Amino acid sequence: MLINWRIFQRERFPLHTHLPLILALLFAHVTLAEFSVTKFGSLTALFFVLLSFFFRMRLFDEIKDFATDCEKNPARPLPRGVLKVRDLQRVILLLFGFELALTGIVNPVALAVLLPAQCYSLLMYKEFFIGKILRPRLTTYAVCHTVVMILLSALCSAWLLKQLPWQLESRYWIFAAGCFGVFNVFEFGRKTFAQTEEQPGVDSYSKIWGRRGAVLLNLSQSLLGLAAMGYAYPYYKFQWLLGGAILAGLLIAGVAYIVRNTAAAAKKYRAVSSISILLILCVGVLHVIH
Repeated sequence: MLINWRIFQRERFPLHTHLPLILALLFAHVTLAEFSVTKFGSLTALFFVLLSFFFRMRLFDEIKDFATDCEKNPARPLPRGVLKVRDLQRVILLLFGFELALTGIVNPVALAVLLPAQCYSLLMYKEFFIGKILRPRLTTYAVCHTVVMILLSALCSAWLLKQLPWQLESRYWIFAAGCFGVFNVFEFGRKTFAQTEEQPGVDSYSKIWGRRGAVLLNLSQSLLGLAAMGYAYPYYKFQWLLGGAILAGLLIAGVAYIVRNTAAAAKKYRAVSSISILLILCVGVLHVIH
């Protein structure tokens, strides 16, 4: 069973992509809250709560998409029988308990945000009880789900500052809106393809919006992330330069993808989108260096 879980994790939750993202999210909030990194125990606990939360959301998605994957993606772990749906459901219950227990022991104040975030993740799992309406509308579906990032950002801020959510200054909530934009970049970028990569019967943002529309959609969310973080802590010269470089990189890769419409250009665009997420979250680290 452990071997099977390792196969599942490697294929559906690769650590080389998820760990940098979670660490960047964590340290962006450490910077914002001016939290002392010497409080290693508290930071480690928050990291594991975030890791558990993201992994649990991955499990939710695998269960939700099981029927579709059996038809469209039979090579994925669940359709090919590496694990069963009930295996994922058991681990989901364990992760819920783990998040609550660890937060309750280390930082009980943060339960005031964790509990709403967990409840929202359950609504996501149930597709807000309007799955038949949402599923055909990929962009609306995605945005409804990435709203959870506002709650996870608030969880980080409440944890590090030991404040209840209504005690947080407005800049922490604006920063949370920036995190929402950043993770939209993650979502929109990974489902943007060249024409030769598109699968029949499978929606993508490039299918819905066209290549130009998909690139502009991604740029808008990058701008949201950078603008919100610029409000949370005033940018210095080199932060403006980094922000401009991020947008320029996305635009150049996007134009190349639009003009060429090849799998190679689309792959590079998706890679640049992924890197831009980490860079946007790291803008705040430069604020501390200054």
